[in-house]
Amino acid sequence: MRDIKKVGWLVLLLVIIFSCDRGEKGVSLRPGMLVSDTVVGHYDTAFVRLIVRGIEGVGRVTLRYDVAAVRLVYLTRDAEGKVVPASGLLVVPECTGSFPLLSVQHGTVARRENVPSQDPLLNEGVVSLITGSEGYVTLIPDYLGLGVSREMHPYLMRDVLSGNVTDMIMAVLEYIRGRGLTIDGTLYLAGYSEGGYVTMAVHRAMELYGAPGGLEVMASAPMAGSYDLKLTVDTILSYGVYRSPAFIAYTLCAYDRFYHWNRLAAIFRAPYAAMIPGLFDGAHTIGEINNRLPVQIDSLLRGDFTAAYEAGGTPWLTEVLQANSLLDWVPAAPVRLYHGDRDMTVPYWNAVKAKEELLRLGGKEVTLVTIEGGNHDSSVTPSFIGAVHWFDSLRNAR
Repeated sequence: MRDIKKVGWLVLLLVIIFSCDRGEKGVSLRPGMLVSDTVVGHYDTAFVRLIVRGIEGVGRVTLRYDVAAVRLVYLTRDAEGKVVPASGLLVVPECTGSFPLLSVQHGTVARRENVPSQDPLLNEGVVSLITGSEGYVTLIPDYLGLGVSREMHPYLMRDVLSGNVTDMIMAVLEYIRGRGLTIDGTLYLAGYSEGGYVTMAVHRAMELYGAPGGLEVMASAPMAGSYDLKLTVDTILSYGVYRSPAFIAYTLCAYDRFYHWNRLAAIFRAPYAAMIPGLFDGAHTIGEINNRLPVQIDSLLRGDFTAAYEAGGTPWLTEVLQANSLLDWVPAAPVRLYHGDRDMTVPYWNAVKAKEELLRLGGKEVTLVTIEGGNHDSSVTPSFIGAVHWFDSLRNAR
């Protein structure tokens, strides 16, 4: 099951067969429907304890349960509203009982295989093994375009991504029925970088439209996310040199594709305009893409484009950035933001403004934990450690 191409074709075949079968019975495919589940690993507490010992600063965690890692394939909607397959990792305690649900949203990935559903020991997959052993039923959605999905990833597209996560939660609830596990009705949310953005998008959607399965969002920990996309773009353009040009290209390429702009040649200089779509074909890593693009912004973007943007002459872009930003809601459940104050990849002022705006609109408990001296890479571990301990404290106080 490690060959992602074989998995993709298998899932496509399953969906076609499943669609025909359900159609005959008058039952249509729906987002959140579970298509398949495959156990990809078993990890005992001794193994998870070794992982914890290898992470500096973890502090006290209580590892109670051996865990199973399961790849789920489920149905969700793409940007056009079509029902399509997606995948994600689920980590469950290997016991019976009632547990809280934790949804962890992973950071920016461009290579389709580089997600925890393909390798539970990759990136946030390690977090899920620890929290699963602590007694959280933990899921990590791949999002569209990654894992088994063959589409282009809808990078920083608020409603599509929040729908991908919500639909996986529904599939998880379907999976655990009859397996001796139940969810105690509570849900925690956390994620870093793109995952921080998606975490806030999911919390926002659930506060506005309701959580699936009658779940109650207890708290969210968005970390190092781009919550105000125009502020992010404005800040990055002011740098002159940006060491993560793949993030610029990913955002504008995804928006060009899904909003049908056909403007890449008007945004990027040659030869990058023609090159960029191929870099986001699911076969390249973010590091590989960064190495193919210039760090000088005026070498990557056309001068007439940046001049028009700064003069307010690109409403087609500004409107989309505003439509996908996340500071227009009032959180009822606590929000704790985490961000390094030396983060030049996703500017720290995103977190400062998010706290100010959500409080101004009426949020009752919105706080910011600043990782002093932390950049985008060095702040990952302390952010996740802080979030998990915070969730533990809220859970123990119930």
